Amino acid sequence: MKTPSCGGRKSNVYVDPIPTFGNVTNHIHIEELEDCDNQELANTINQAFLEPLEEYCLEQPLTKFPTTIDSKLREVSELRVMKLLATLNPSKACGPDEIPNWLLKEYAELLAVPVSKIINSSFKEQRLPKIWKFANISPLPKVKPVEDLKKHLRPISLTPCLSKVAEEFVVVDYVKSAVLKVLDPSQYGAVPKLSTTQALIHMLHHWTEGCDGNGTTVRITLYDYKKAFDFVDHKILVRKLCNLDLPIEIINWIIDFLSDRSQRIKLSEGCYSEWGCVPSGVPQGTKLGPWLFLVLINDLKINNVGSIWKYVDDTTTSEIVVNGANSKSQVIANTVMQWSSENSDECKELRISFAKIKPQLAPIVVSNQELKCVESAKLLGVTISNNLAWNDHIGQTIKKASKRMLFLVQLKRAKVSRHELILFYTSCIRSVLTYASPVFFYALPMYLKKDLERVEKRALSIICPGLAYREALKFLHIDSILDYIANLCKKTFSSIANDPAHRLYSMLPFSGPSRYNLRLKRRFVIPKCRTERLKNSFLVR
Repeated sequence: MKTPSCGGRKSNVYVDPIPTFGNVTNHIHIEELEDCDNQELANTINQAFLEPLEEYCLEQPLTKFPTTIDSKLREVSELRVMKLLATLNPSKACGPDEIPNWLLKEYAELLAVPVSKIINSSFKEQRLPKIWKFANISPLPKVKPVEDLKKHLRPISLTPCLSKVAEEFVVVDYVKSAVLKVLDPSQYGAVPKLSTTQALIHMLHHWTEGCDGNGTTVRITLYDYKKAFDFVDHKILVRKLCNLDLPIEIINWIIDFLSDRSQRIKLSEGCYSEWGCVPSGVPQGTKLGPWLFLVLINDLKINNVGSIWKYVDDTTTSEIVVNGANSKSQVIANTVMQWSSENSDECKELRISFAKIKPQLAPIVVSNQELKCVESAKLLGVTISNNLAWNDHIGQTIKKASKRMLFLVQLKRAKVSRHELILFYTSCIRSVLTYASPVFFYALPMYLKKDLERVEKRALSIICPGLAYREALKFLHIDSILDYIANLCKKTFSSIANDPAHRLYSMLPFSGPSRYNLRLKRRFVIPKCRTERLKNSFLVR
């Protein structure tokens, strides 16, 4: 497809359909901007990103803390730098410094000495080279078509690779350990050995157990923070950093990392907007960004009024309302909104109840508006319905995977090797079908499992025409999708059951001493379940 240059008078941006961070990867079309050329479009998008940030612009720039002459920071060795450079992904796009990853990776042994000196000097002086604080922004659409630049585009920062290398050492040596010491147990994002799948397992088990044939109602509130990373107040963030076990020199380095940043929009190769100053927020796409946001949101708690789960900036709260009891969901919402101020948008309520007579509960009011009560909602990429059925999620998943089948057909027509075809299928199509599958697999009725299997049959008929489904699986040396998910469930459960330090370990129903002299000691005792829903939940099954 065509890639525009900055000189033409084009109203749309056309680029390659396969996502890359180097160029705009989606069709961006705004009716109000039809007459703009690409240069004007880039400047307009950049202005739309920067305008809301002015509200959080500090009256005075951040000042660094005084330090002693003897630095507490340990120098980064040349060997560590060489090993890190050797692991860089050469296919990733470079930042404004135009130093490609392949160059740093290919000549890691030669570049380890100068790069280590640059990084150590940066830590010693507690400041970053100016070029490290520049970023190319790739605007990725959240929805199509894009109607509102501020809401429907996500800014992804392409910063210099050397900056990310320095951030990696800061995170590994200082920030990570300091944050994990005080991290809220309800936070699942950016935490080692945790994922969206395990956060969803925790939520679904809590909800299915709470409404297990007892007439209760589970009230779930989903908070969607608008531009969460962009609206970070630097002053508040630095104050919270000072409460961590971090050397003053590292805090000063982070202050310099946040200060005097600039960004420009990159629409395509050679098509950039003007540079703009970034007065607030932490850049998305950096190594340090997610950890800084964890520090900011760590003190968001609801004090045992209900339950809360956080995955970086995605926050979900719930309350189990016993039949006839008063709901405290409004108290939970007030607590969250008091912490959040005005940085939340599109909050929704989802109610799960299997009682014959549904209780009449007062609506939750947020920012003087009643929350919309929905029948289903997407949570961490999985569609949750108010009846805990999975038809909507499987339908949407199959629809998304089917759209990618076209690329498989095109690759087949281009005579791509069978090995690469199966690699594309497993990484781009089957990964969609099996995302977070331990959360819902055991609860799927057979006809939904057959629907998943039908997509795989179609893909294998493209890769190996003329072969039956089972023959194709054997010929390609891969497991069927149902066997693959079953093995994934076992692997996930084993990772929990064999790690006493795991977040979900305490939820397992371990066996106590038995009054019977059994030949085999039973490790787990299956809890009593009134409904099939709880019996088919991941931890119970």
